[in-house]
Amino acid sequence: MRSLFVATMTAVSLIVTPSPAFAEPERGPVIEVGPISYETEADLDAAEADALAAADFDPTIVSDFDLLGRRGLIIRNLGLRQLALDGAADELNIATLAHIEAKNARRQAATDLELIQVDLLAFAVDTYTLSDQAASDRLNGDKEASRRSFTIDSVTDDLMSRVTAANNALLQSIEDESAAELVREQFRAELLTREADKAMAIQILANFEALVTIREQAIKARIEVTLAETQDGIPMVEVGGIRVNAEIGEQLELMLEAALADGIELAGGGYRSRASQIDLRRAHCGTSEFAIFDAPASSCSPPTARPGASQHELGLAVDFTENGSILTWSSPGFFWLEEHAVEYGFINLPSEAWHWSTTGH
Repeated sequence: MRSLFVATMTAVSLIVTPSPAFAEPERGPVIEVGPISYETEADLDAAEADALAAADFDPTIVSDFDLLGRRGLIIRNLGLRQLALDGAADELNIATLAHIEAKNARRQAATDLELIQVDLLAFAVDTYTLSDQAASDRLNGDKEASRRSFTIDSVTDDLMSRVTAANNALLQSIEDESAAELVREQFRAELLTREADKAMAIQILANFEALVTIREQAIKARIEVTLAETQDGIPMVEVGGIRVNAEIGEQLELMLEAALADGIELAGGGYRSRASQIDLRRAHCGTSEFAIFDAPASSCSPPTARPGASQHELGLAVDFTENGSILTWSSPGFFWLEEHAVEYGFINLPSEAWHWSTTGH
């Protein structure tokens, strides 16, 4: 009985990606979704299932990128539920108007029957109190026409036919009103169902946002704890524009001078604060709590030490550049360092041509 309801809403872009184990560099496909619509209950059920799955995640490992896709699925479900609710409301309004029209038609049919019954009663009284012809004349108002065309029997038959037709019309209007009322109640029940569905979609979104809040608070707490562990009071010096621990200042200066004497002009970055290390982990490893603080350095691109585990934070490591470019394994500066750096107490981190420290880490 219910007409097929198909609704569309403004196009949105949904980002759908599986939750990564820890790192974030991998990107799931970005799916451009056209006008959103549904044709069957299965479409709505599928959207709700997607939203429920999207709202169920481990806040310690989910990335910002993954959250975008999950939120898109949840918002999409809410949008579809609103469309379904709007459609049910429209159809209830239509059914209500149809019921009102049926009720008015039934009232009119009852009135028509009553008027015909009044005519029939008046004719019966006249027939009893007047002559047959006088009764016929009074009913029809035209005595001459009455004498020519009407008899008591023909008038009686006509009135009875009209009563029968009016009675049948009333019975049909009662049936139509009952059917319209039934349809209206069906759509009223559907509206209540759609309202419950939308409330569920809103709750799914609320659950999702609660987990997002937990995730953000956990990351903030870890940052505070990690920053509190920062070693203060490390004496620093600047050598050739590179800020390092005073312990290695002299040997770095000697090495830079020796490299320059051989035609190798080295520069770079040394000391890095704990906060800067956290920012690098976000950029290289991912935005989840696990990616920032716990994932191994090798999972990042490029490899990046965990906050608190980097020699840069102690000022005991340097990322070298040559002529403004980061060192690679084919750079002349790398070959020079590979041959001479150990003489000055610097060891290369094998996975990074540019990274040299007092420990090789």
